[in-house]
Amino acid sequence: MAQTLKETIKESIDGAALRLFSMKGLQGTTIASIAQEAGISVGNVYTYYSNKEELFYTLMPKHFIDTFLSLLRSKYKTTDGRSLSGIMQYGPMILRDREMQRLLMDHRERIIILLDKADGTRYEPFRENLIGFMIRNVREYVDTMKENEMKPLDEGKYRLLRIIYDNLLQAFVEILRECRTEGEIEESYERLLSYHYGGIMAFLN
Repeated sequence: MAQTLKETIKESIDGAALRLFSMKGLQGTTIASIAQEAGISVGNVYTYYSNKEELFYTLMPKHFIDTFLSLLRSKYKTTDGRSLSGIMQYGPMILRDREMQRLLMDHRERIIILLDKADGTRYEPFRENLIGFMIRNVREYVDTMKENEMKPLDEGKYRLLRIIYDNLLQAFVEILRECRTEGEIEESYERLLSYHYGGIMAFLN
């Protein structure tokens, strides 16, 4: 019984911390606010974690970031050599999108933290690095489609791609903040990607 109680308290702390970190970030969150959100004493939080940094990185482990990036790489690899027209109906891409939707739904707060509330943490450069990764994948995609006479990317297009992908990531953050059910996340995810693929096709041609 005592062990079950300890696990319940820790789950309450972890859940409260994730909610607050996703709203206020590490710098804007205190141990006292986590305790209040969890409905326990400050001393109880310190029973499990020595400080908020330890709590943050326990909830945001490197293997989660690696899983997220691995799934993104798989998605981009699935587009190699294929027109973006109808890509969302391509079997392997459907599987990748389902995996991504599941990750978004299961780890809503973690994705928000990673993309929007990582200031002051070791993950602060993640968003900029991710945008660079996405742009590099567009360049590689263009190279695979040269036979279709897709126009090469010039400096002006690279600048615009950075804006496009920054806005795309922010749109995903807002979807995760605003959508309350799995169905809403799934619908918004698919609509956003459909819009994005159409826009990218026009942009690259």
